[in-house]
Amino acid sequence: MSASSAPPPQQKLTAPYGSWSSPITSDIVSGAGKTLGGTAVDSLGHLFWLESRPTESGRSVIVRGGADEDEASDITPIDFSVRTVAQDYGGGDFSVSGDTVIFSNYKDQRLYKQSIRSPSSPVALTPDYGEPLVCYADGVFDKRFNRYVTIREDRRESSKNSVATIVSLELNDETIRDPIVLVGGNDFYAFPRLDHEGKRIAWIEWSHPNML
Repeated sequence: MSASSAPPPQQKLTAPYGSWSSPITSDIVSGAGKTLGGTAVDSLGHLFWLESRPTESGRSVIVRGGADEDEASDITPIDFSVRTVAQDYGGGDFSVSGDTVIFSNYKDQRLYKQSIRSPSSPVALTPDYGEPLVCYADGVFDKRFNRYVTIREDRRESSKNSVATIVSLELNDETIRDPIVLVGGNDFYAFPRLDHEGKRIAWIEWSHPNML
């Protein structure tokens, strides 16, 4: 190639630190791929997992696995996104038992119950407080009493000082009611678990400033 046909050198631009134009846009970064979250296994051995999808504005969906990847199917309807913001950590967004999945909906932070094998619209289990001021996380099914035991974070009285409790919801009650408080008085609760007979419950708790 002769000197006369060589491409002109790129013009150098001076810009304040961090403000230069980049070919790597936020859309490219956010659309890089799916993110996998929490998992659960039902009594038949089916695997469920949480899938965050950048192509759907970050919507999180519960997916039920099949014999191979092609048989995986979405459980969460398009109008819902499964995610809890409880205690800022999140996690424990959904739980599965038999034909039922209970999950936290990101938009209103309410708990919803949904059938897995007979797809239907999710049914709200917790009250609508007008704003997502009450969050739930890390719930477990209590088959002995047909209820759902979960962590609740309540910011209705103070957005800075939330009240954490372990609560239960009756699953055979068609009327939406405030959950029943089982354990309270400390600043943090996590991982409520029942023994195999459903007679005892264990959990982790601590209060400021001691994480004991």
